[in-house]
Amino acid sequence: MNMLYFKLPLLLMLCSTKFNAQEKKEYNIPSQSAFIKVFAPKYTKLQYAGGMGMFYLGMGWGYGKNHWETELLSGFAPTPANRPTLFTVTLKQNYRPWEIIINKPFTFDPLNTGIYINAILNDKKLFSFNPDRFPDGYYWHSERFRLNIFIGERLKYKLKNQNCIIKSVAFFYEVSSCDLYIMQSFTNSKMSLEDRLILSVGLNFNFI
Repeated sequence: MNMLYFKLPLLLMLCSTKFNAQEKKEYNIPSQSAFIKVFAPKYTKLQYAGGMGMFYLGMGWGYGKNHWETELLSGFAPTPANRPTLFTVTLKQNYRPWEIIINKPFTFDPLNTGIYINAILNDKKLFSFNPDRFPDGYYWHSERFRLNIFIGERLKYKLKNQNCIIKSVAFFYEVSSCDLYIMQSFTNSKMSLEDRLILSVGLNFNFI
C-alpha cells in the first residue's frame, strides 16, 4: 500500500507532463493526432440480420491498406412475450482484397469475407457449459456463443461534400453460416441449403 501511494503521484506527474515538438521527436513520442489516426474508428455500421440479432450498430477500424477491418457491434433480437429481448455483442474480422473504381463517385468490392463471433449477453436460460441433460460433447462450447463465416460484396458512394464528417456511404450484403448449421449439414440430410445460410444487409458510414 505504501508503494501505491508513492507510485500514484509519480504516474500522475508523468501523464500530465507536456512535451514540446523537439522532445517528442527526440524521445519518439507520437502526437495526439497520430493516436487519433491509428485508434479512431474509420466507419460506423448499421446492419440487419446475419445471426447477430435483428438490428445492430457498431464501429470498424481499417488497416493493412484497408484490406483488413475489425468491427465491434452490439444489437438486439426480439423474442416471444414470455422471454426478454436478447442483447448481443459481436467481434468481427473482415478481409476485402480488391476495390474496383466504377466511376468517380462509385467503387465496388467484389469480395468481402471473414469470420465473427457473437455472444448473447442477457438470457440466463442459455448455459455456459455442457449441461447434464445432453450427452457428453454434444455442445463443445457455450450455447451463448456462435462462430460464423461469411462472404459478400460492397458498393461505396463517395459524397460530394467532403467537409462533412461522413465522407462516403457503402451498401453491402453478406451470406453467412454459423458453426452449428455447418456441423448439422453433415449429420442432417434433411437440412436444405436455405436452412444453412443467413442473408444480411447494411450500410457503412465512412469517416475517411
